[in-house]
Amino acid sequence: MNNCNYEEIKYAEDIGGSAGQEVVLPSINNASINWTLVKEGSSSTLGSIRYYSGENPETHDQYWLQFHHVDSGSGVSEGVSGDRGGRICTTSSDCNHVHVEFSSITTGGRVPQDAPLYLCI
Repeated sequence: MNNCNYEEIKYAEDIGGSAGQEVVLPSINNASINWTLVKEGSSSTLGSIRYYSGENPETHDQYWLQFHHVDSGSGVSEGVSGDRGGRICTTSSDCNHVHVEFSSITTGGRVPQDAPLYLCI
């Protein structure tokens, strides 16, 4: 837990699942979002991190999404809500959940949001 001391962690959610289970890109407040992979973080025995930016095509609201504990290369590069954003890692017996962080993007930058209040998973 020494590395879990940043602001966004207070708003994140761990969603249980089995190793290899598909993780879908979420809708937000029942709206379909266009998601683009920004980068993929370093890989370890507990998987990789996939970073996505998103946009609501109707309102142009912007979002940031992170999936931790997923297999490298396991999601789409571009997609919409409901597409596969990753798969829960298969590299360890501890791969039994995905950690999700979600932020809205404003002119001031990313603003962490309480994930369960916004995401339709």
